[in-house]
Amino acid sequence: MWWMLVDNEKAITEALAADLGRHEFEALTSVSSTGFLMGTLGKARIRKEPLGVVLVIGAWNFPFLFTLQPVIAAITAGCCVVVKPSELSVASQNLMQDFVGRYLDPEAIRRVTGGPQETTKLLELKFNHIFFTGSTKVAKFVAAAAAKHLTPTVLELGGQGPAIVTAKADLDLAAKRIAYAKFLNAGQICLSVNHVFVDPEVHDAFVQRLHYWTQQFSSGESSHMCKIVNKRNFDRLSDSLLSEELFGPICPVIKATYQDAVRQTNSGPHPLAIYIFNSDRSEINHVLQNTISGGVTINDVLMHYGVPGAPFGGVGDSGQGYYHGKYGFMAFTHQRTIL
Repeated sequence: MWWMLVDNEKAITEALAADLGRHEFEALTSVSSTGFLMGTLGKARIRKEPLGVVLVIGAWNFPFLFTLQPVIAAITAGCCVVVKPSELSVASQNLMQDFVGRYLDPEAIRRVTGGPQETTKLLELKFNHIFFTGSTKVAKFVAAAAAKHLTPTVLELGGQGPAIVTAKADLDLAAKRIAYAKFLNAGQICLSVNHVFVDPEVHDAFVQRLHYWTQQFSSGESSHMCKIVNKRNFDRLSDSLLSEELFGPICPVIKATYQDAVRQTNSGPHPLAIYIFNSDRSEINHVLQNTISGGVTINDVLMHYGVPGAPFGGVGDSGQGYYHGKYGFMAFTHQRTIL
């Protein structure tokens, strides 16, 4: 960059003169000051300041975790928070309504309950930041409302996250981990495996192991298993399997080499997560280098979410922005440069 400026100083001054009528002396000052700043940026002090009043809109599938985590980050950053739990988890919403009022400072933390109408009214207000966890469809409404006030957002969404099981994978391990993910919270997790690409050479063997582990996880009384949150979400599971994110305990298995799996994954929106089951480092790197996703876990599922010091977030339709650890703190702060 330095040499680009130095080598092209004359061309830059001529361009500034043509565009803005800028005198050569003033133009040279602009070029030289750019170089000066490049050499002195490290001497500035950065003051981290709270953004102000933030809105946190929680999710129904993990009504405490996905609501309180961003609230904690916002409080840590020094922000005041308006909390809007999901109305679909009625008991949890009522409990949070009680807890927030009794345990948290009402001058800094306020809660709002209700459905889409109340959320729409909230979004008409000007907040300093909005944190939303939910579907891509609703996120577009949130982003549009935020854009009217140029309000920054973090959008934690989902997507059709694939598992890619190659011919060199430990099939029993892959089947066990994937079956576990599909039954966890009845598959109602933004990070869950949506569908599985399996190499044709090992497809039948993998399906056998997946069937075995499915039986193991679903045996016994059904009372210990989670349910689909409501009838509407239950009915949508009968739609075409790969038309949208499944969000349920259904597991499509598709024959595909890892190269074909990469191509099919890239044909749709970027997923929140990709799970690679493979023992060959070069094949793993091929998937990593040729795909885009919020995160990746190798030879397991969901685990990258639990790393406290690592950023968590999506890309494209699976989200924007990050949180967890210092990244949550940074999401709710303004980096004010002081020189």
